[in-house]
Amino acid sequence: MAEAPTSNKSRDYVLMDDYSVSDWLYCLRTHNPELYKHYEGYEKTPHEMKQAVLQSDRLQRVIKEISHKSGRTQKNVQDEVAEILEEMGHKFFLPALRTLAYLVRKGLRSLTRGIYVNQDGIDQAKKAIRDWPVVLLPSHRSYLDFILVTYVFFAFNLRIPVIAAGQDFTGMAGISSFLRRSGAFFMRRTFGSDLLYWAVFSEYVQQHLKVGYSPVEFFIEGTRSRTSKSMHPKLGLLSVVLEPYLCGWIPDVMFVPIGISYERTLEEELFSRELLGIPKPKESTKGLFKVTSILSEDYGKIFITFQSPFSLHDYCQSLGISRIGRSLQTGGGGGRGAVDKDLVSRVGYEVLDHIHRAMRLPLTSLVATVLLQHPDGLSSDDLSMKVLWLSKEVTKRGGQMMDMVIDKTLVEKACGLLHVSVQTTPEGIIRSKQRLTGISLKRSSSLYLNVIGKSTISQQDFDAILDAAFVQLTLSQYRNQLIHLFSRESLLAAVLLGNQTAETATLCEEYTILREALQREFILPTRITAEECFHETLQKMVDRGFLVVQKGSVELRLVEEVKFLSNIIHPFVVGSWLTSGHLLSLKGGVQSMAIFLKQTQLLAAKANYSGAISSVEVLSLDIIRNTLSSLTQMKILLQVEGEFNAGKERLVKVLHQQRLQQVYTALGMVVSQYYGKPWQPERTSIKMHAKL
Repeated sequence: MAEAPTSNKSRDYVLMDDYSVSDWLYCLRTHNPELYKHYEGYEKTPHEMKQAVLQSDRLQRVIKEISHKSGRTQKNVQDEVAEILEEMGHKFFLPALRTLAYLVRKGLRSLTRGIYVNQDGIDQAKKAIRDWPVVLLPSHRSYLDFILVTYVFFAFNLRIPVIAAGQDFTGMAGISSFLRRSGAFFMRRTFGSDLLYWAVFSEYVQQHLKVGYSPVEFFIEGTRSRTSKSMHPKLGLLSVVLEPYLCGWIPDVMFVPIGISYERTLEEELFSRELLGIPKPKESTKGLFKVTSILSEDYGKIFITFQSPFSLHDYCQSLGISRIGRSLQTGGGGGRGAVDKDLVSRVGYEVLDHIHRAMRLPLTSLVATVLLQHPDGLSSDDLSMKVLWLSKEVTKRGGQMMDMVIDKTLVEKACGLLHVSVQTTPEGIIRSKQRLTGISLKRSSSLYLNVIGKSTISQQDFDAILDAAFVQLTLSQYRNQLIHLFSRESLLAAVLLGNQTAETATLCEEYTILREALQREFILPTRITAEECFHETLQKMVDRGFLVVQKGSVELRLVEEVKFLSNIIHPFVVGSWLTSGHLLSLKGGVQSMAIFLKQTQLLAAKANYSGAISSVEVLSLDIIRNTLSSLTQMKILLQVEGEFNAGKERLVKVLHQQRLQQVYTALGMVVSQYYGKPWQPERTSIKMHAKL
């Protein structure tokens, strides 16, 4: 078992593995957490909580309103509410939680080298739960996230949270019932226009906040990140927890952001398959038992970091936002949109910023980042040296490492954890397993997509490229864990290397285009403009010695370091370029989203096969979708539901061809410098031979 790391700043991490006590005795110990100090009366049972929701003034008004508009009886609507609550609600039962703790303790002992939790964070969370309604907001990289926070709260004798889980878990016979009894309540992934469901769900969550007996826990990103990058916050549930404070029903809400960091992710291979379009298996009990084969694997250490709680009241005060009069405006109405969307968005990104600060980077992340930039591999000594340099760059940007001391032995252990995607050759060279073997790659000097699109590729060669992409995407998940620390500088580095001019005014224009084209790929500052972000980032790179600015011109000083920064985002730039280029071929026409995704992935495979590019990671459907989302946000693209080929599908349509051409050109200039190949925007349209 690994020793606990030395403390970092004020955080002392404790190792949760007191195996001197038997598992059953550990799980049967007294659980008697401190009560919320404003709590009145006795603890309501799960059934009584549902009754409180059903009888609430707000829900009764909604029932009457729907009854009046639809012509249904109030009894009929009320019966539907009862059904929704039964489908949704938790049935917390302490003996079930003890069984869960026993199973988790057994499983994690086999899977991990230890779970580390910061003691000061636990102490602050405990005080917040005693004094205020609390919302727990963990990062979401694995299914384990669902049970780890609950397990930690049980171990430290804290009030067990109620957890929002996706309704797809209810398909797991037996398991869903077990999760309900451990505090999980289930919500539909989408509510659509179902105002009754929204009202019931909102009241159910808010009743828990009003009572204050248990913290409410949910994932601000909505679903697991398949790429290990943070996703943009989902704001629906966040707006629900903001409303009681803004309407004056509760004095404050304390948010506790939690970073859960893994040396190796349980679902790494599953995620890579999903990113390539191989469907996610449906949640089922049978599928869960199949996963028990992983118990013989080593998944390294897990760090759980509780950030200092932050007050919604204090945050609103800092923004000059007052809740006076809001309770009169909403009147406890139950409709959607009562909470200001801009405020919800700002809180969401503030939470993500806190989560980023809580994450601890494993050596696997640094090893993956270095190896992805050295496809021919490195010796153990060279790899260790570059990882050490990168760890210092991480620390300069406010990142925190799992391991305070880095040496060759630890780097080699990290390589062992990455065995799915990393190998050591007989000559002692450590490299990615990603190799396009068994096919004859061409060596094209052309980056012109109209040429690449008309080329052909066999099914066998396409499958070989998919296999290589699977390995590279598995490795890239670990690089992506640190990408939030470098994304701003990486965008600027890509622009600096991709432009012939070094005038800051021109660079700022190109930076703005690139930033907008990749805005859904990374979490970038929302509080400042793109121009302000450019000048802030430029100054930071000057301060770090990467470049100098004189009389409005930029001169690179540390060229190799700037190339390293640029290469971190290489696959995202290339993937966005391929996607925008393919969109140009639509000439404003309408295309099925499903067909477009497949054809763009095929174009990416052809670009690799032809030798035009060398990044199989661009076959990721996530990169394509994020580009489409960015272009939609830029109002260049429209995504709608509509009729296509005698069926209803998601459709894409280019609205602004000229602006799309501008984005494509800016991206192409960066891609050109990546591969050292001349390129000019095509004047002819891209013709795609879609069939293999």
